[in-house]
Amino acid sequence: MAHVRLHTAVFSTGERFPVLLDHETGQPVILPTRYVVDARREFRQTGTIAKQLRVIGWFYHWAQAQGIDPEQRLRFGPAFDYAEVLGFCRFLRAGRKDKVIASLADGPHVLRPNTFNAYLAELEAFLIWAMETQGLGGASEPARAAARTALRRLFRSQRLSALPSQKKYALSDEELTRLLAIVDPRSADNPFNAQTRHRNYLIIRLLLETGLRRGELCKLRLEDLMLHGGSPYLKVVRSPDDPHDPRRHEPQVKTLNRSVPVSRPCALALTVYVQKHRGRARHPYVFTSTRGGRPIWTGALNEVLEQVVSAHPPFASKLSPHGLRHTFATRLKNASQTSALSGPDFDRALNFIMGWTENSAQAAVYTRAYVETRADELVRVMHEGLRGLQGS
Repeated sequence: MAHVRLHTAVFSTGERFPVLLDHETGQPVILPTRYVVDARREFRQTGTIAKQLRVIGWFYHWAQAQGIDPEQRLRFGPAFDYAEVLGFCRFLRAGRKDKVIASLADGPHVLRPNTFNAYLAELEAFLIWAMETQGLGGASEPARAAARTALRRLFRSQRLSALPSQKKYALSDEELTRLLAIVDPRSADNPFNAQTRHRNYLIIRLLLETGLRRGELCKLRLEDLMLHGGSPYLKVVRSPDDPHDPRRHEPQVKTLNRSVPVSRPCALALTVYVQKHRGRARHPYVFTSTRGGRPIWTGALNEVLEQVVSAHPPFASKLSPHGLRHTFATRLKNASQTSALSGPDFDRALNFIMGWTENSAQAAVYTRAYVETRADELVRVMHEGLRGLQGS
């Protein structure tokens, strides 16, 4: 069997369907395709399914390089043993290179433990599904159950000690002031060309003012802009498998439908952008590429911020779409201190504006920077008290 490749099919209904294809024949690889249809399609976003299939594709590539036909083994057995699981883990950990030492010499290809563990979990779920549905060549149910238990233990034994998640902090007031000054379309420090200055300024301004995710910003339609009247706002609408979206890799709105207020200056800038800078486009999406007027994709938002970092290195490691979402949440928490909204009421308000469910615990994650700052201030007050007791 030839190596496989990942492809995303787009149906006339608008549905995106990731699939592994045989590189030589162009035909879908049977078991991964059935796995998506039977166990993933109804419960996962297209992007998530594509990531899962990519890991399965790496496993097929490794197996074929070892002279193993993975489809045959998964259908008729025997189950993959310790040596085989260990061999794939080494291959995966070394950046999918056959020789670990050579890969280390080439550069920092070795996967981080958290990423490695996530990849292993995806493959384990697929192999367990195959055991349950294919029957290992007619093996009895007790034999299949024993094989599943053994495989789970094998995968658990290969997991690495996870590192703490990298903290994402909000921009400080000074950093935020500097950023807005840089991306102002009239600024001499603005790194963008004339065609993209207004668009990129609005992208950054909206991320800061609304806390939208990348996919939500890319999916904004003209009809979602409620900019007139005294209280302008945006509508964030879930529209998966949109037949009007020409992007093969459709951005996803992963959170709930909601309305998000925008400031009057931002509403005015949006109006000017749509009327003067967006250009003519055969699609309803607000933000367009300068090449052919197509809607922008999520990676373009990263590129916008990377241009700022490239021109202004002090923002290195501080500027990302998700980081701006944290900045929005932290500033919202700061604003709540001068209002009657606090405690559980604030958490519910933040959950709504960020698109989470009412009882989500995400508020604590996104306001961590605020909590850490207040904790630091509290400890320093305590230190001052100790100095008073010591008479120094």
